[in-house]
Amino acid sequence: MRRVRWTSSASPARLEGIPSRIRGLLTHLSQPEEKSNEDLAIQYFRQLYPGTFTRQKEANHADGYVPGSFVLELKGKATDWLSGFFQALAYKKKGLDFNQIVVAARDFLVLWRVDGIPEEIREAVLAERGAPNEIGTRLARKYADKKSELLRLAIWSGAELSGSLFLTNQAEIVTRIRSFEKSLLSGRKVRLKITPSNFVSMLKDMCQYFDPKQPVKAVRASYTMVYAWSETSTVVLSERTNDQATLGGELISNLVPSKRGQFKDFVENRAVSHAADENIDDFFARYDQALDAVDRDFRLNTAFTLPTCTYSGGKA
Repeated sequence: MRRVRWTSSASPARLEGIPSRIRGLLTHLSQPEEKSNEDLAIQYFRQLYPGTFTRQKEANHADGYVPGSFVLELKGKATDWLSGFFQALAYKKKGLDFNQIVVAARDFLVLWRVDGIPEEIREAVLAERGAPNEIGTRLARKYADKKSELLRLAIWSGAELSGSLFLTNQAEIVTRIRSFEKSLLSGRKVRLKITPSNFVSMLKDMCQYFDPKQPVKAVRASYTMVYAWSETSTVVLSERTNDQATLGGELISNLVPSKRGQFKDFVENRAVSHAADENIDDFFARYDQALDAVDRDFRLNTAFTLPTCTYSGGKA
C-alpha cells in the first residue's frame, strides 16, 4: 500500500480551486515545519469535529484528540512518522480513549485502527515507561524493520495520489481527502452496553483477567468500577505494580500481569448502561448471582461484603 505523496507542488497557487478546509490541510502537509501551517492542520480537524476536538493541555499534550475516536500526531519530517505512530499509541497509557491513530508529516498522511495493530505491538507500548514522546522514539528504533508491515495495516493511506495531481486533477485530490474524512468519521468507537440483565454474563468473560486462584476479585472489581464505567472512561495501568490499574480513580487489583493490556481493551470496549426505569442499585441486586457465576462455593464457605464505593450522588 503506497502512502500519500503530496510534494512541494502543493503550493498556495496550486490549491486555489480546493475548498479552504482541505486547502489548509494540504498546505500543512507540503510544509509542516512552518508553525502557521501547523495551525492550518489543527483548524482542519477542529472543523471536522466542532466542540469535541481538543489538543495539548486538554489532551495530555497530544497534538489532537477526539474522545472515543482518534488521536493525532503531527511530525515535520516524513522519516519521523514511525515515532509519531508509537507516540500516538502511547497516549493509551495516559488515559485517552481512542480507536484510531492519525499521523501527519511532510508528504505523509496515514490512518490506522488500533484494533488492527498486532497485540504484540500494543502490549510493547503498554509495557514501556516514560512520556509518550520518549516511548515513541525508543520504539521507533526498536521496530524500525516493521515500517512496511505497519504501513500495510493502515486503513487509509492515500494510495494513488501524487504531486502531479495538483497540476492535473484537483477534483481527485478533494475526493481522496473526503474519503479520508469518511474513514475517520465512521471509525468512532461504539461501546457494548453492560446492563443489569447481561451484567453476570459480562462478569464471566471478565474473570479471565484476574488471578484464577481468587476469581471473586473480579466481582469486587466490577462493583468498584460500576459507578465510573462510562462511554468515555479509560483504564490506567499502574507502572509500579504489575497487577494493578485504576478506572475513574478506583483501584483494581489482582489482575493477571500478562493480561492487563487485554483487560484494558475489554473495559474500554464496554460501558455501563441502564434503562430509564433502572438504576445502579439493579446491578448490586445481582451480586449473589455474580458470586455464584465465578465461584459457586464461595458464599457457602465465607461471608462476602460488597466493596465500599466513594460515589456520593445517590442513585444514578
